Amino acid sequence: MKKKLIGIFAVVVATSFIFAACSTSNNTSSKVSSATSYVAPVATTGTIQVETGYDNANTLAIWNAACDDFSAQYPGITIQDTNVGTKNYDTLMQVKVAADNLPDVFGIAGWPNLYAPDCVNLQYEPWVSRIYKGEIPSVSSASGELIAEPLDQANDGLEYNVGLLKQYGIDPDTQLTTFSGLMSACKTINTKSNGSVYAMYIGGGDGWPLGLYYNFMSVAYCVNGNNPDATALLNGTYTWSDWPTFAEQMKAFAGYFNPDYLTAKNSSQIEMEAQNKVVFDWGSGDVPSVQKLNPNIQWSFVPLPAWKSGQSNFFVGNVHDTLAIWNQSKVVDDCRLFLNYWAQPQNVKPLCDIQTYQGGLTGVDVANIDNARYAQFASVPIYSIFDQGYLPNGMWNVLVTEASAYNAGSETAQQFASDMQSNYTRLYAQANASSST
Repeated sequence: MKKKLIGIFAVVVATSFIFAACSTSNNTSSKVSSATSYVAPVATTGTIQVETGYDNANTLAIWNAACDDFSAQYPGITIQDTNVGTKNYDTLMQVKVAADNLPDVFGIAGWPNLYAPDCVNLQYEPWVSRIYKGEIPSVSSASGELIAEPLDQANDGLEYNVGLLKQYGIDPDTQLTTFSGLMSACKTINTKSNGSVYAMYIGGGDGWPLGLYYNFMSVAYCVNGNNPDATALLNGTYTWSDWPTFAEQMKAFAGYFNPDYLTAKNSSQIEMEAQNKVVFDWGSGDVPSVQKLNPNIQWSFVPLPAWKSGQSNFFVGNVHDTLAIWNQSKVVDDCRLFLNYWAQPQNVKPLCDIQTYQGGLTGVDVANIDNARYAQFASVPIYSIFDQGYLPNGMWNVLVTEASAYNAGSETAQQFASDMQSNYTRLYAQANASSST
């Protein structure tokens, strides 16, 4: 299970990230490597340029240690990593795509068709047979090339502080099944704590945490169940006429966040959670860092709440950290060795452990995952996160900007909906035009 998420990283790693943002586009090209069989890579004396987007120092330390270990195993190969942080990664990578100047290794989470023309086809690598079946579409182009290696996967629900829910008399398995139930629980917590304990900590000053909040709950509103809106979103016919109602509910829920949620920094979240001042979180990527500060704290999870009674609870999921190879790299074989390194369970396990993510390939025994709890929810449906699975490329940035403006009171719910509509229509047409050329 993950923590935030949701975004693009260079290695896509949103530790707490969550992620700046990811979307799908329909851009493909014959530029994808046309490998027809496996040829073992041969190490050279070269430098692999990598760009990462870590905001969590502990996760970055594990990444750097693994890169050092790889270089120790291949003394002639140097890993030159530039960590640009979650906030800037998405924008930077899209600029590099446009300039045809990508790093040798980068992450593509949620954007397989956007990056496909620039990626080496990896379908004949030895680790491919270990990819979980459900992840394959997230790392494949529209024409079927495998363009990235998934290091881990994020199936996200609603994390909760076990002690705090017990303290306030809330049963997560029965009272958090719908959005109205979640709102009622937050009201109880706010009243009994005199406002000293927050439903969630949102670092809205960084932009993406507020966008992530809308991103997760949009799936409940527009996608979950046999929802015709999901089909309309994918075929370009969705109208945003009901969005004001949704936005108003989201803003009401935000009344239970940290009061400074519009300006606060995401970097303070772990400390606040460790102090037992925050009840809920998306996913579980922060849990190890929280427990490092407060070993006595216990977190668990439930699926995300349905928007209304009669609908199923659900998870949102996708690949999280991924590695792709630029097809113009001069050190492709070295890069393939780097991906082979990360495919070894013992090498990727520390990254999965620190972020509390399931492995992207089979055979990874992740220490911090509650497998019994996951088994309890084995039949719960899993949907792609809203912008990744249902919106055209570019809508993530629109969602972040508009959500911030609306929650800050600088635009109305109707203006929020109108701006989403115009940008959705424009970007869908743009993506569709790209796919037909």
